[in-house]
Amino acid sequence: MRVATDRADRVPARRQGRIVIRETQDGIGVYNPARREPLAIGFLSLWLIGWAVGEVVVVWHVLGSGPKALDVFVLLWLAAWTGAGFLIGGVVLWQLVGVEKLFLVSAGAIVVERGFRPFGRKKVYPVENVSSVGLMPDKPPEVSSIFAPRRIGFVVDGKTHSFGIGLDEVEAAMVLAELQRFVERFAPPEPDRTEAPGLDERQDADRR
Repeated sequence: MRVATDRADRVPARRQGRIVIRETQDGIGVYNPARREPLAIGFLSLWLIGWAVGEVVVVWHVLGSGPKALDVFVLLWLAAWTGAGFLIGGVVLWQLVGVEKLFLVSAGAIVVERGFRPFGRKKVYPVENVSSVGLMPDKPPEVSSIFAPRRIGFVVDGKTHSFGIGLDEVEAAMVLAELQRFVERFAPPEPDRTEAPGLDERQDADRR
């Protein structure tokens, strides 16, 4: 029988659309999986099949023609074609297993992690260096969410950083509220603006 219960076990995860917000002993975690576009995934997957066929054909041609028959145009085309394939492959991979995480650490740090499960790139920002938090400019409505920008921005040491790839308005508002509350907890107290009494006021007080 457990005598004590972890606070994380008592606080259920909150869900809004795709995102999950979970409170633990170390702080608050926001889990933002990639917003999937089935039509885009299907089209790009078919494109990658054609890309792979073209890649094999050209590489076979280059390897079989010998060094003297190499064409500069063919090499440049192959380099561009290979780069495009890796780029589109990365987009498809992000759609399938991409994830973005935001950790608001109680010790006083904001951690942003992006990558492909279970691999990701992590950045840590001291919360005391955060000067402002807000929504980033909206993306044009005709832009697919597969290329959506990050919705939430925060300024650290004069440089803007961001989070929230593909968040809709409700999801962005929910995450922004959590981030603002967290930053406000570590904000320095406002200075006392009570003015000291002037010389005339002190003299009047002494006469009384």
